[in-house]
Amino acid sequence: MKKASDILLIIGFVLGILGVIIGIVLTITLFSVAGNRDAIIEGLKNGTIHTSFVGDVEQQADAIIRLVRGVAIGGVVGVILSIVFCVVSLLAERKGTVGLYIAALIFSVLATNIVSIVGAILGLVSGGQDDSEPQEQ
Repeated sequence: MKKASDILLIIGFVLGILGVIIGIVLTITLFSVAGNRDAIIEGLKNGTIHTSFVGDVEQQADAIIRLVRGVAIGGVVGVILSIVFCVVSLLAERKGTVGLYIAALIFSVLATNIVSIVGAILGLVSGGQDDSEPQEQ
């Protein structure tokens, strides 16, 4: 079970790195959209951007900018959690201690990495033991 746990943690690590890269790109894009107030106002005026916020065009643009910045800040938090998850999952795979498996499980849940959740659970069930060692029953 330890080998299966290690393999799943490595796969989860690779998926986590991919998620970090995509998260960084999307967060940068959201911050750049929030910084382009004139384009948002122009979109509201010509009808390409729609909102249910009541107010004039500037107030609507400010509401959209606040919303997009909030989502971008949430993206930054998600990227930071994913980076921590990647480090912890790699450490858990390398060292195989119960404490690292618990930390990997917690950060896998926070980063919503299902593959690593299963890997951390298998690591906990195996108790950090190696498959080559005889297990007592």
